[in-house]
Amino acid sequence: MEKTALGMDENIESALCYALGWITGVVIFILETANKTVRFHAMQSIIVFGGLNVLIIVVGMFLGPASILVSGLGLALWLVLMIKAYNRENFKLPVLGDIAWNIATGQQSGGQQQPPYQQPPYQQAPPQQPQYQAPQPQAPAQKIFCQQCGIQAKPQNRFCEKCGASLVK
Repeated sequence: MEKTALGMDENIESALCYALGWITGVVIFILETANKTVRFHAMQSIIVFGGLNVLIIVVGMFLGPASILVSGLGLALWLVLMIKAYNRENFKLPVLGDIAWNIATGQQSGGQQQPPYQQPPYQQAPPQQPQYQAPQPQAPAQKIFCQQCGIQAKPQNRFCEKCGASLVK
């Protein structure tokens, strides 16, 4: 496991970024200067939970009890993000995750890059689709004639239907 600038394992520090929401995100983002994965999780925590706090306040002012629903969704998201970060699972939120990656690393992700441990360890070749092959024309069946009576026999027959003579040589 890769150690961070704070001396912790990467997955533990990544999970701690979400522990107290945006507050731990800010603290770890400031203290962790080297590890891009931890910085990504810290910035994602700041953006997501900072935004959720603002949303809860605004919804609470205008819709009162609806802020409880937003808080519940925030709690579920908090658990998911913390568990996935600890387990080193690929979980970058749509749009907000890209913004967090761009800020944390100074790179434009365009939705393509992922934190280092989330990239697959090897590149698999894309599954190949079976190629359609047209049926090959078969050679015309050789005509078989009975040597005893001269009648044309069916290719699958072993004996002449008229005289019963053997067609197999």
